[in-house]
Amino acid sequence: MCSIKDTKDFILDTELVFKTDLLDKMNNPNIKIIKSQNKFCCIDFALINHLNLKCIYMEHKRKSINALNFDSFIINYHKLMLMDLYYENSIIVWECNDEVYFTLYNKDFLSLDKGVSYGQKIVNIPKKICGSGIENLILLIEKNILH
Repeated sequence: MCSIKDTKDFILDTELVFKTDLLDKMNNPNIKIIKSQNKFCCIDFALINHLNLKCIYMEHKRKSINALNFDSFIINYHKLMLMDLYYENSIIVWECNDEVYFTLYNKDFLSLDKGVSYGQKIVNIPKKICGSGIENLILLIEKNILH
């Protein structure tokens, strides 16, 4: 039987695995990834180019779905509001079973279609505005913090 503590450890481990995999694939010693230690933080990572101190934030969502079967991804509305206030320069990543999907945060997301999931207000981010593939995610990161 899986306890709540085991579930929390698994969630943190998926973020660590993603971070490690991303760093390995970027293969750039000038980019550092810092994981938030606050489990209630609305973002998971700060990616920093330690040569020029440019930074971009990242929210990572691990989803056990095949995204080919869906037209949109969901994210908590409150999380988007906090991104708008504090972390506007952010990438939202959905790591799905079939692929990694991502988009830069855009304040227009706050006016997209909303719904409710498990009692929480959510926003539907259309998949058609998202990029896909870890290589393309790396290009987006590099475009925002290397130059």
